[in-house]
Amino acid sequence: MIVGSANSRDVWHRSARRPVAGALAIGLAAGALPAAASPLTWETVVNNGFAIPESTRVFNSYSPPSVNDDAFVVFRARTRGGQQAGEPITFVFSRDMATLGPVGVIVERNQLVPQPNNTGATFNEFPAFARIDRSSLLAATRGQSQPVWQVIDPTTGETVTRVGIAGIYATPGGGAAVTGMSNLPVTPAFRSSWFLPRRPAARRACGLTSFRGRLPRSMVA
Repeated sequence: MIVGSANSRDVWHRSARRPVAGALAIGLAAGALPAAASPLTWETVVNNGFAIPESTRVFNSYSPPSVNDDAFVVFRARTRGGQQAGEPITFVFSRDMATLGPVGVIVERNQLVPQPNNTGATFNEFPAFARIDRSSLLAATRGQSQPVWQVIDPTTGETVTRVGIAGIYATPGGGAAVTGMSNLPVTPAFRSSWFLPRRPAARRACGLTSFRGRLPRSMVA
C-alpha cells in the first residue's frame, strides 16, 4: 500500500483544501505543468513484508486507505488464514506518514465492542473501508459483531432476544473507539431504530460521523 509522501505536502493541500486549483491542474495536464509544482514522491505505508502489530504474521490484503491533510493514514487489512495459520487477523490500522511512525491499531477482531454492550460481544469483521476526517484524527469504520444487547422480560427475568450486530464506530480526538450508532431497536433505553449501516465518513468540525443506512420496509413511511 502506498500513498503520496509527506515530503510533498503541497500535493496533499492542493488536492484536499483547494479543489479549484486541483481542477485547474487537471486542466493544465494537456499542456505544460506549472514550473513551481513539486514532484510527487511515494512512501510505503505497509506491504506484505510488514508484520502485523502484536503479531509475527505479515500483512496479506488491504482495503482502500483514507488519508487526511497531515498524511495520517487509516486502512483495513488482514493476514493470510488457513488450516495451519488459523483465522485471518483483521484490524483497522493507522500510520502517521508525516513522521513515518509505527503502524497503530484502531480496532481489531475479537476486541470488546464499545458500549452499549451488555453481552460482552466482540468484533468479528469490519466490512467497509475506514474513513478519516481531513483535518483531525477522527476516524470512523463500520463494524460487525456478535449481538451486543440482550432484552430481558421484566416479569420473568428471561432473555427475550439478543440484538445489535452492526454499527458505526469512531475515534473522537484520535482516542479509543466509541459507538457512533448501533442497529438496536427502538426501546426506552435507545432512541434509535433498526438500520443497516454502510460506509461511514468523519467530520471533526461538528464532532459527527455520517453514513448511508437502510431501514426495514415496515419502518419507512
